[in-house]
Amino acid sequence: MNEQTENIERVKSNIGMTIFKFCSDRYRAQNYDFTANELTSYVRRVHPEIVNDSTSRILRKLRNDGIVNYGVVGARKQGKYTLIGVQGEV
Repeated sequence: MNEQTENIERVKSNIGMTIFKFCSDRYRAQNYDFTANELTSYVRRVHPEIVNDSTSRILRKLRNDGIVNYGVVGARKQGKYTLIGVQGEV
């Protein structure tokens, strides 16, 4: 495992469950659309030490792991997403 992969796994173990909860709560409420800023604000309430890029990086990791499925709305740099599905556990 390389250093970047180790760092992503470390951060995922720290904030992954919080991101999963954000997504699963929104999905159950049929509130599918969200922004990167909304996600980061939510995660910061529990983990104030995180850096901005961590939430989007771990959100992508959860998608790659098949846990959270989402689409990007518009240009990726706008940070707008729509949830497609949430399954499993972190």
